[in-house]
Amino acid sequence: MRGIGGIGETTGLAKALEKPYNSGGEGSRQREKLKTMFLKKQPVLIQIETKVLWQVVRDPRDGHWFGICPALNLNAAGDTWGEFTECVQEAIALLFQSLFKSGELEAFLRRNGWRTGTPIPPVGTRARFEVPFGIEHKTRFEELVAAGT
Repeated sequence: MRGIGGIGETTGLAKALEKPYNSGGEGSRQREKLKTMFLKKQPVLIQIETKVLWQVVRDPRDGHWFGICPALNLNAAGDTWGEFTECVQEAIALLFQSLFKSGELEAFLRRNGWRTGTPIPPVGTRARFEVPFGIEHKTRFEELVAAGT
């Protein structure tokens, strides 16, 4: 197995996992547990080919950030800019995970004129989403377009 220890090296863990499986016994159970922990399949990356726009305003009184994304019908808030962007990414991830798990992702993308860079894997596949977004700064709350309108 390449790359686990160093270039071309095979570590003790990798060697142990490569050994043939023997049913029964404590060593077999430990080997299967290690396989589950260390050789877990990585989630499939699904790139959405679009750029959604977030309208963002900073409260001049306390410095908190608020934003809406009408295209996704989402909103986000944070005490700092970093917290706000984390909230945006989490909201997007939760929405797309929900659409994917329910089998509604393709229809949602079609309704919005969007597509993916690769075929959508079958429901049940571990997936993560990359949805590019842009920020449009507003100066007043009244300038934000209400999500869902």
